[in-house]
Amino acid sequence: KIVSELGMADPYAQIIHQKPGEMFTLHMDVIACDPRSMDEANKDETNVRMFVALEDWCWGQYLLMGNFHWTNWKAGDTLWFRWQDLPHASANAGHKPRSMLKITGKKTKKCLLLYHRIRLHNRQAQSNINIRAD
Repeated sequence: KIVSELGMADPYAQIIHQKPGEMFTLHMDVIACDPRSMDEANKDETNVRMFVALEDWCWGQYLLMGNFHWTNWKAGDTLWFRWQDLPHASANAGHKPRSMLKITGKKTKKCLLLYHRIRLHNRQAQSNINIRAD
């Protein structure tokens, strides 16, 4: 239900389960269907990606997006990020597993409206961090 409410076209969702001691080293993603070259893939501005926290944050867990460390999330918090040019990584140096929902899809008016509403809410509440998706 979460995925459909986001309004992305052709969404692809994954639950990323990171056990204590696991990490994804700093990298940049390529999301493209049959790209003619890596340059074309990295210029794809039609895709958006976001994470949804499935559980509350625990000590030792973090996501790194550029120079921002995302911690202290609550279940349901979201993070939108620009995969095209933002190096990112994650680690679980804590004692409990971490599960995060990762959704990638095509931009639509509905998902961009939701994104802008979340940004406005976050500015007012200052409770979540969002890295721009547009």
